[in-house]
Amino acid sequence: SFDRPTITLRCLDAIKKAQGHKLVPEEVQTFLLHNGSNKESIASVKNQFPQVTHLEIPQNRGYAGGTNLLLQPVFASYEWALFLSNDCQMLNFPSIPETPSLVGPLVYRRKEDSIDSLGALFSPFSGRLKHCRSQKEFLRGRRFWTTYIPGSAFLIHRDVFKAAGGFDETLFTYWEDVDFSV
Repeated sequence: SFDRPTITLRCLDAIKKAQGHKLVPEEVQTFLLHNGSNKESIASVKNQFPQVTHLEIPQNRGYAGGTNLLLQPVFASYEWALFLSNDCQMLNFPSIPETPSLVGPLVYRRKEDSIDSLGALFSPFSGRLKHCRSQKEFLRGRRFWTTYIPGSAFLIHRDVFKAAGGFDETLFTYWEDVDFSV
């Protein structure tokens, strides 16, 4: 989170509602990185969600640096992490694969009941990115494009994160998810 308490609270509220569901056990721990947020934003979120593990850093380290810092303590205690950027709301917890993986959950458009992404494609020749809204579109595009998991939401095993070496912090924000996936 970077100074967006309203959308962060909406994201945390959705997680809280999902806990206890048969696919999301109540003992799931939520970690939130306040990535250079101001004290008022942090206090607002902490007051409403004291049960969340709040991590604070004084300077915004961008998506890549913030995600790396957040996942380190998560993977110290857990094998798997479901990462959500604060503008996502969890509706369904993705199934955990049998082998260490990087998985992209279904991402729906905000305020609509349509799929925004079930994976994405990158053209190394043109530099274009494309979020796929159907399995057919995704499978057809894989012949000519490189697949990647968008950074807005993903399920990842700690061995995959460690093998990839984390996100490239020189990218700060934008393209880091493509780089990490590839």
